Amino acid sequence: MPSSTRTYDRRHPTAGNESRSELRRAIVILAVAAGVLSLLFPLSRFTADSMNAGNRLKEESNSSAVLVCTSGTMVHGDGSLADFFTEKGYFQCNDWKMGNGAPTAR
Repeated sequence: MPSSTRTYDRRHPTAGNESRSELRRAIVILAVAAGVLSLLFPLSRFTADSMNAGNRLKEESNSSAVLVCTSGTMVHGDGSLADFFTEKGYFQCNDWKMGNGAPTAR
């Protein structure tokens, strides 16, 4: 009765495992890189939004308009997560005060 003949490379018992470990290492590196990028993009978006809102409020505080914006937020599209990443933000004022150019009652 013929026995099954399996050949093993006795000189390099881990020859097949080396390529698997390299593949695993590459997958882990790609996963870590994707994770870091997925955290950095929203962080950079939040930072840019806060800087834009601050600059806009600073411009408004120096204005001689009748109504001056005192606080606001950056809005992206309809406020959905997809629009947060794809749409350009715009400043929306939430609180107003009477400015220097306000008419006075006599």
